[in-house]
This record gives sequence, C-alpha cells and structure tokens, in this order.
Amino acid sequence: MTVTPSKENDVNELDALVGTTIPANRPAIGWRAWVLGDDGRLLSVHDSSVHGRWTRPGGMAATCMPSRRTPQMPEPHTSPDKTCHCGLRAMNLEPLLYALVDQPELIGTRPDRWTDPGRWADLDELEWRTRNNVLYMPDVIGTCEMWGRFEAGRWFDPDGTYRFQYGRVGKTLHLGAHVASWAKAVKHWHRGARVHVGRSLGAAWLDEIATVERLPSHTGATP
Repeated sequence: MTVTPSKENDVNELDALVGTTIPANRPAIGWRAWVLGDDGRLLSVHDSSVHGRWTRPGGMAATCMPSRRTPQMPEPHTSPDKTCHCGLRAMNLEPLLYALVDQPELIGTRPDRWTDPGRWADLDELEWRTRNNVLYMPDVIGTCEMWGRFEAGRWFDPDGTYRFQYGRVGKTLHLGAHVASWAKAVKHWHRGARVHVGRSLGAAWLDEIATVERLPSHTGATP
C-alpha cells in the first residue's frame, strides 16, 4: 500500500476498500506534486485555471475534465469513476520521487507544461527552467489529505496511485529552490502547513526531500 490513512484507517486495507468512501474526519494521507500560480497558491499540475487552486474553503472537489474522459465514459459523471481517468490523485512519496526522475510525464511535469497560458510565466520559463535544471520538476511536493469515494489509479499512473473525490493540502510542503522567493506567499495561503524551502535544483532537490522524510536517496540523472 502507498497512501497512508490517518488515525484508525489501516493502510493494509486500502486496496480492499477501493470503490468505497473514506470519511472526512479520518482522511487518507498521501503525497502529490503542484505548480505555483502567479500569487503563490498551489495549482494542480494538470489545471492552471481557478478550478485548479488548492486553497478552496473545505477542500477540492474532483470534477471530470472532458479532455481526460475515456471512450467508456464520454458523458459528465461523478468523479472519480472506475472506468475514467478523473479524480484527485495521491500516492506515497517514494514512488512519486522515482517517477519524477525516471518518468516525469506520469506526473505531468513536462516541457509543454511550462508554456501553458495559465502559468505565472510565458515562453521564457521554458528557457529559465532548462537553465536551472528544473525542466521536469514541479514547484512543490507535499502531503495531501484525501477523502470521499476513491478508486485505484489508471494504467499510466505511478504504482500505488489512488484517485479521490475530495482533497486538501496537508501539513508538509517542500518548496523547490527555483521558487524559493515564493515561500512567504505559499505560507500565507497555506498557513497550516510546514514549508521546507529546498537548497538544491533538479534531482538533488528530490534527495533533500528524501533525507528530510527519511527515505533512501533518489539521486540520478535529471531527465
């Protein structure tokens, strides 16, 4: 198992509970990556619009974007659905770090992501990220609290990914050194979280996170 439920929830029972509901007062605790908006709010990697902001009172509610629907589920529906790609994703930290080194496209941090008009930068960000060795890195990696109905990840997700109906930012956030100047704004929007500002760039930042969270080193050639 990879997403750790809080309090009485048993991590070893998560797979058996897929398709059921996790109560809001005992959310599952997982990890995910975010990018920063132009005001320091955390945004979903796949959605830079106001709908992707993780600062909503009461948390985020999953909705199915038409671009992510499968042929088996073409119509609007409650998210997540077993046969669709939708849902708010959470996973364990170790597979997330491995994916960012070996298969960043699974997380959504790829070069075309940084030219999205909803981002806080323009085409110059592509060159800036290349120069700073963070072309395939998110801006923030942290914990999330997830509840409601949940389903297993899809075939393209990193191992142990789950898709949830509701979620909110958790109590630990690791901010990349390339966006260290945004730390004050991040703390403003996410007052309940402990913010760790990284000192290194690229894959070395992932090693910093692994050290803080007491995981094995993930040093490797940054994609």
